Amino acid sequence: MRKPQYTYLKRKAEGRCRRCGELSNTALCAVCATKTKDARYMATRRHYEANKKHYASTARRRNIRKYGITIDEYDELLVKQAGVCAICGQHETRKIKGKLISLAVDHDHETGKIRGLLCAECNMAIGLLHESITALKTAINYLQRHAEGAINV
Repeated sequence: MRKPQYTYLKRKAEGRCRRCGELSNTALCAVCATKTKDARYMATRRHYEANKKHYASTARRRNIRKYGITIDEYDELLVKQAGVCAICGQHETRKIKGKLISLAVDHDHETGKIRGLLCAECNMAIGLLHESITALKTAINYLQRHAEGAINV
């Protein structure tokens, strides 16, 4: 049941916690604020743990659907690539919250056409070079020029 407005305003003017009535210069005293924060955190945590499988599958579906393909099409690409990155040929190693992430759907940002599945590192690498073939060739040339050793400066 909601308390009348005048009671809240009176407490606020007096500088009291709205939950326990202790003197406070904020709406909740430090003790009540901590209890509220902890209770909300635990409720969220319990809900997530109870629905973990749902959250994982929903996130995967959402990320795949973002590129206009179905889960079956993603799985077909994954099989064609033998479950590894199309560039480095390695399995994905990046984890989020202790869980291995799926290979990223790589696509052309201009046409939207899907090119393949990449590990997070390769996906970031080509993204940081703005998907520029010239920049990638320049990077390769740079590495080849300096393959025999570092330059002494």
